[in-house]
Amino acid sequence: MFDPLSAEFTADPYPIYRGLQASETPQYFEPMGCFLLSRYADVEAVARSPVMVRSAEPFLNEAERREQQVAANFHDMPNHEQFVQFSMLETDGEVHRRLRMIVLREFSKTFVEKHRQMIQSYVDQLLERLLEMREFDFVEDLAAQVPGHIIGNILGVPDADCPKLRSWSE
Repeated sequence: MFDPLSAEFTADPYPIYRGLQASETPQYFEPMGCFLLSRYADVEAVARSPVMVRSAEPFLNEAERREQQVAANFHDMPNHEQFVQFSMLETDGEVHRRLRMIVLREFSKTFVEKHRQMIQSYVDQLLERLLEMREFDFVEDLAAQVPGHIIGNILGVPDADCPKLRSWSE
């Protein structure tokens, strides 16, 4: 049974993940009122389906939309909507497609080849540090470190400041 707050799951989530992946159908998770997609084919099918939506906007009235903005601290950012009008992660339809195409065009194989040495060097540094550790968390100590550093480097952010990008984006 999937219970992300249980001690059993925290101690070793992988048997539960394997059980979810072995299931022929997505599993309904009652506490969140959603289905869990654990297989690549299922995630891909949903992600590509034009009937699926990322944004709750169509289902909210103006008061509910403002309430969500206050909950997300938009009131602390009075010009937020002026500068961040669309997020690819929270839009649908033509806006999502347009933003997605920009991202795909920029993060192409050519882009990766152009930055391969910088990316490899940073990953090598992380791996060197991990080799000195007795235990480590793969996601926290390696995988989660890479995107912010790479994007920061491309944007010209000093290496020492790149970790801030992660906390700011979260």
